Amino acid sequence: MNMKSSLKTHFKRYLFYYILLGLLLIPLSILIVAFIKDLKLYLEDKNKLPDYTEEVKQLYEISPTLFQFDENDTFILKMDYLLEFEVNNEIIKIVNRPQLNDDFEQCVGYLIVKNINNNITVDNSHICDVIDY
Repeated sequence: MNMKSSLKTHFKRYLFYYILLGLLLIPLSILIVAFIKDLKLYLEDKNKLPDYTEEVKQLYEISPTLFQFDENDTFILKMDYLLEFEVNNEIIKIVNRPQLNDDFEQCVGYLIVKNINNNITVDNSHICDVIDY
């Protein structure tokens, strides 16, 4: 028996198994690709920090006396003020729920607020840090 006919006989004999293997590998590979995409999106979202610029501007409009800017026009705002703040015996909640860290603890660190020419900018990178006073 030559090589060509033995190869042909092999494929005829095992054709069903090759088709079955193909039918199993295609959906499995689709599931793996979908899982990798979801994992990548999850990791990207996990590393995104929330932007509290509008909330800080709202708090600044409500109570500008709270913001004691230093000589560099910088103020460190505790996240607690956005969660619950009292003005004229009225409790105001600007942010209902803070972000959670990897341990599912609330991120109630601080924001660095800059006021340059009455333009408020907010650095959110310390939202999960602890303030040492």
